Amino acid sequence: MAKMYPGNGPAITQSNAEKLLYPIFRDKLDNSYHVYHSRWWQFKYRTGETDFLIVHPIQGILVVEVKGGRIEYDNFSDAWYTNGKRLNKSPYVQAEDTCKQLVRFLKDRFDFFKSRNFTYKFCVLFPDIDEIIDPPVHGEDKTITGKDLENLQSNIEIILASTPQCKNKLGKEGLERIYEIIAPETQFKIYDINAITRNDSLINRFTDEQLIILEELMDFPQVVVLGCAGSGKTQLALAKTKELIRQKNKSN
Repeated sequence: MAKMYPGNGPAITQSNAEKLLYPIFRDKLDNSYHVYHSRWWQFKYRTGETDFLIVHPIQGILVVEVKGGRIEYDNFSDAWYTNGKRLNKSPYVQAEDTCKQLVRFLKDRFDFFKSRNFTYKFCVLFPDIDEIIDPPVHGEDKTITGKDLENLQSNIEIILASTPQCKNKLGKEGLERIYEIIAPETQFKIYDINAITRNDSLINRFTDEQLIILEELMDFPQVVVLGCAGSGKTQLALAKTKELIRQKNKSN
């Protein structure tokens, strides 16, 4: 089973084909493959995006462009259609452009990739098409159809093994670097002093009796405060904690 990103299901997308393909990639590829769904990156004022990005430590990188629905191709005008709507460009040209842009992004921005001559390929996946008769020349060895999904890993290996092959392998470190770049983990932190400061409006609403207790808290390291629910024990503790943190910050 492949390692998927996101790990809990496909990313938000309007493409039903991509939603259906997510579990197929997960189940048909072994655990040496990392598969990213709907990832994007920013490179020199241009935004790159791929439907699926497949990464293998030995075989390299494969950019997958997905085109679902009914597909038509006009050889005379080199025009592609999906469900009767003309596409802006050939899906193969789109996949190739995305692949080259991704590699330029990696090599331009990150030393690890700059010094490595690793394999990178692209393909177009037509999940609702079973067979292509007389395929366009530029798509003969870069196409996966719905019929090919049963042996998905074998078909991906064939595409990645096509010439030319590059001498460097991504390895485990390459997988980790791509994860850090393509799917970084965003963390949201709340510092104690800020969390407490946000409660200032509550802390400042002390009664006269609470203010007396607060003064006791400031003068003694340990004080037992008794009171019923809602009497303000927690707010007094927050005020004391806030003062201790401020004193610590001053001493540092």
